[in-house]
Amino acid sequence: MYDYDVVIIGAGIGGLLCGATLSKEGKKVCVLEKHSVIGGCLQSFKRKGILFDTGVHYIGSMDEGQFLNQYFRYCGIIDKLSLQRLDSDVFEEIHIADKVYNYGMGQENFRNSMLESFPHEREAIEKYCRTLRQVGDLINVEHLKTGAISANGMEYMGISGSDYIDELTADVELRKALSGTVLLYGGQRHITSLYHHAMINYSNLEGSYRLVDGTQQLADRLADVITSNGGVVLTRKEVTGLNVRDSVVSSVEVNGEELFSARQVISNLHPTTTFGLLEKTPLVRKAYLSRLKSLPNTYGMFTVYLTINPGSLRYLNRNIFAYGNNDTWYAPKPMIDSADPAIFISMQPSEVNPTEAQVITILSPMFMSEFTAWSHTGIGQSGADYEEFKMRIADKLINKAAQILPGFQS
Repeated sequence: MYDYDVVIIGAGIGGLLCGATLSKEGKKVCVLEKHSVIGGCLQSFKRKGILFDTGVHYIGSMDEGQFLNQYFRYCGIIDKLSLQRLDSDVFEEIHIADKVYNYGMGQENFRNSMLESFPHEREAIEKYCRTLRQVGDLINVEHLKTGAISANGMEYMGISGSDYIDELTADVELRKALSGTVLLYGGQRHITSLYHHAMINYSNLEGSYRLVDGTQQLADRLADVITSNGGVVLTRKEVTGLNVRDSVVSSVEVNGEELFSARQVISNLHPTTTFGLLEKTPLVRKAYLSRLKSLPNTYGMFTVYLTINPGSLRYLNRNIFAYGNNDTWYAPKPMIDSADPAIFISMQPSEVNPTEAQVITILSPMFMSEFTAWSHTGIGQSGADYEEFKMRIADKLINKAAQILPGFQS
């Protein structure tokens, strides 16, 4: 006897979307989350009564009839989300050295905004737009209804986004402008696939929205779908082992003591972490595990949260990416050594006056290896050198933002 049809490990956006879908289709679902709060990068938190988001600052394909809009409508949550559409004329602003390139929302707006900056590159821009649409169409609802995920998409996974753009045009500035949002997906030269580059950019061009009142609302609404269909979403349940029976994972060990059995187990964890939980079995080859462990991780993001004095800064209904003279595709380099870091800026409007900014979030690429010296310390126990390290980086990012936003430093 199985406790559940499906146990899902991890209540981040992937685990919750998966659980909502399966529960809608009649499966008895259990989602296990080791932290006290669900959501992963969807989590929001409050400090002094002000709400801050962590990892998701806007979502695309949300206009009527578009992919994510249809998905949330299918889940029954589209009318339960508080959304604000970003500006159509400029929803993403790309700063490269002393130049600014605007992304208009929608295929036509984007094409025209690129042509304004690069009128001599019409052929390359139009080809790029066609490629975005071809990749974006791979996950349209009609394809998914046939059971095909990313139909025929392997050709786009076999070439890097940077190599494709370099082949597309010899104009170095256009290359940079087209790759101006790489911070969204940890883009690295010669590594990140064209599929990932094109899918994410196409989705955001389709219809980008902020989740007003915090991104946690999306996690909570997806959890509501699961529970309303007879499933459960449990927190403080860390999976500590995966047990195999008859050639399949049949149960998960939780907190070193509980067992949850299921017909199927789905992991939303890092692949290396997942296989590290699996009991020894001849079904998984050692060569496969060695290959998996040898693959490098991409970078994470160092984040600075800033509250803004009332009436001091206008809210911009767009997102800003800023680079120096360096390549937009991030090259591994310690943040502390970077003289001109790449940054992503997102604003949250004031609850009292939506024309004013209340919160500004600044993110910049960073590797976990830069925190090795403090990796074994607890929260609030890392010492003065840790605080000084963080503040040096924070000051560097604030100074970079001040070059872009007039009056920001005050």
